[in-house]
Amino acid sequence: MTICISAICDDGHGVIACADHMITGGDVQFEQAGSKITTLTPQCVALTAGPALTHKDVFGRAQLAISQQAAPSVQQVVFEVKTAYAQVRNERVEENYLRPLGLTLQSYGMASQDLVFQLVQQVRDFKLGLQIIIAGVDHSGGHLYVATDPGTAECFDALGFVAIGSGARHAEATFIAHAYAPTFAAVEAAFVAFEGRRRAESAPGVGRRLTDLVHISSEIKQFDSKARDQFDAMYRELRDNEDKMRKTIRNVVQSPSDSPSTENPEEESE
Repeated sequence: MTICISAICDDGHGVIACADHMITGGDVQFEQAGSKITTLTPQCVALTAGPALTHKDVFGRAQLAISQQAAPSVQQVVFEVKTAYAQVRNERVEENYLRPLGLTLQSYGMASQDLVFQLVQQVRDFKLGLQIIIAGVDHSGGHLYVATDPGTAECFDALGFVAIGSGARHAEATFIAHAYAPTFAAVEAAFVAFEGRRRAESAPGVGRRLTDLVHISSEIKQFDSKARDQFDAMYRELRDNEDKMRKTIRNVVQSPSDSPSTENPEEESE
């Protein structure tokens, strides 16, 4: 229940990342001051949607492995996140289904045939419920990936933008409406991401109070509160103009019931 967005910009040499502050813990949702954008390297970040605490364990393991590499590429970062994700998931599977029976992932195949069948289904179907955008820049340009169950990742470079969380479809529609492409300059891309984040508020569980917005190129830079306030003012003006256009349409264009019928629809169809 959230919205996280990222997009490639600057002719493929930069990345924008944007997120709300909504946190989900069980059946409780609230907005907190802490950021949902986690720095993995000086040129790569991760954004999360899903259980509030699960990503801490995943990132802790991934960051330890990443720290042992000199200037890792985004693809290498993704590999470490995927590996950590799968490790955490497998440990949760053992804790929930196997250890109570005195079994592990390596030994549960020795159980009775009926029990093995049941356990295989439980192992296969278990989900952490965590989605992670990995967004960053390396020697080959900007890159976007999404990691999810059971520890796999998909690249979104060809699309140029990606969104996760309950508001993802609203954000994606915003990028599509703008005919978005990685050729957009950073500030243009940032506004489209900000607009998508605001339009995503129509979806359940998306935060309304706080927004994080960063630009990644040679380093990670955050748009300050003044820039975000300017984006918000432009967004409100955009929505006001849309409302005015709808009113204009009602005043100018006749509805079918008000228009004189000059043709027989049945004759036209023939």
